Amino acid sequence: PQFINNLFTKSNKTRGKYLIGVTFNKARQKFIAQLNIDNVKKQVGIFDNELDAFFAYKKAKEDYIKSVAEKYKDQIPEKLYNVMMNYEVEIDD
Repeated sequence: PQFINNLFTKSNKTRGKYLIGVTFNKARQKFIAQLNIDNVKKQVGIFDNELDAFFAYKKAKEDYIKSVAEKYKDQIPEKLYNVMMNYEVEIDD
């Protein structure tokens, strides 16, 4: 399915200056980790520093990709399934 390709699309132009999956809330003076699931932004958590927010995003994104791989295991090639199960978000993504 096309949305599997979208799991790996990066939006460097719209991301901003923070690590992938991280935004800064000026009012709270906190970093927010969030990811898109089914075209809906899901907040993962609120953190005091950017790195903690990134690692929360990383875990949530990797877990989500694995859950999609499991859901579509019988409908996607084995090679794609394996790539999805081993995918890791990198800090410089």
